[in-house]
Amino acid sequence: MIIEISQIITQIISFLVMLWVLQRFAWKPLLKVMDERRHKIESDFKTIEEQTAENERLRKEYQEKLQGVDAEARLIIKEANEKGRHIFKEIESEARIQAKDIINKTREELQQEVVKAKVLLREEIVNMTLMATQKILQTNLDAEKQKKLVDEFVNQMETN
Repeated sequence: MIIEISQIITQIISFLVMLWVLQRFAWKPLLKVMDERRHKIESDFKTIEEQTAENERLRKEYQEKLQGVDAEARLIIKEANEKGRHIFKEIESEARIQAKDIINKTREELQQEVVKAKVLLREEIVNMTLMATQKILQTNLDAEKQKKLVDEFVNQMETN
């Protein structure tokens, strides 16, 4: 094998020219496409990270809102229970007042009835006494007959 220097030099020059042409026309567009692709991938990753962070923030916000809603629901239930107790106490106190009023009215009515009964009894006793006196006056009686007449009068009163 014979090595010719002119051929080697020609190939080296051709290689260098081709390298220069490739660098001039092919490498720059290729590197530009690769850089654009790299930037696009980086921006996609950045967008994904931002969306992940936003999703995490929203998840935390929703959890806080849910906890707030739970706390608010508990508060509403507590307030409703307190209102229920308050209403129960009001109804109970009103019922007690009404019961006392009814008892007082009944006592007053009973006292009035007792007074009426006493008045009627007094009138009846007066009438009976008058009747007995009339009978005694109409008949001229001795002490024994008067005693018998008064006993009959008392017996009549007991039966009435």
